[in-house]
Amino acid sequence: MDVTLDGVKIQYELVRSNRKTVAIKLSEDGNIKVSAPFGVTQNQIDEIIKDKLSWILKKQQELKKLYREKNVKRTFENGERISYLGKEYFLEIVEVIEDSKPKVVINDGNMVIYINERCIVKDKSREIRNIIKMWLVERFRDIAIERIEKYKSIIRVSPKKITIREQKTRWGSCSSKGSINLNWKLVMAPMEVLDYVIVHELCHMREMNHSKNYWKIVSSIMPDYTEHRKWLKENGHKLGI
Repeated sequence: MDVTLDGVKIQYELVRSNRKTVAIKLSEDGNIKVSAPFGVTQNQIDEIIKDKLSWILKKQQELKKLYREKNVKRTFENGERISYLGKEYFLEIVEVIEDSKPKVVINDGNMVIYINERCIVKDKSREIRNIIKMWLVERFRDIAIERIEKYKSIIRVSPKKITIREQKTRWGSCSSKGSINLNWKLVMAPMEVLDYVIVHELCHMREMNHSKNYWKIVSSIMPDYTEHRKWLKENGHKLGI
């Protein structure tokens, strides 16, 4: 559907059903979906959209910006920036003759990838990406275990199992059986943000909810946790390769 309001052309998908109210939702890429009851007229829908126009345009701009940042096409070539523990490093690929496994070295402001030229068979970008991801996951596993060891004694809990995963929408989780799951992409965030997620999940071993008492425990361990939660909300979409 198309409608021009205050000189602004709005395109949206209209879905009618037996629902009782009109709902406006924006998808990840900024597209608008309007759900409306059968009895609501087109003019009434347009008036509702008009009332929400400033909010729609602002939200649409924010979502489109996030979508562009999230879907940046990586080439994994020299000079591309890769984040590690909150700092950006310039990618440097060094092809070597020696018959050895690929190696990743942090050297000042560079992330240097040493790779045997014979290992690059077809898709060089994919090969480099896999090397970087494997290195990041290994680093995160070591760091996560170290940080959990630090905080579990402070929080007075003992996780039964720690699993490193790649998840699209969650940074971590804690099961009632004491299993902690963490998203490896956190290794690209600043250390204090990584610490926040670990503290968040460990505190769930004492309170399996988000009650006032739960946040009181989190705050007692990390008084500035709201800053790190805000950083993750605003920048989390940029993490990953």
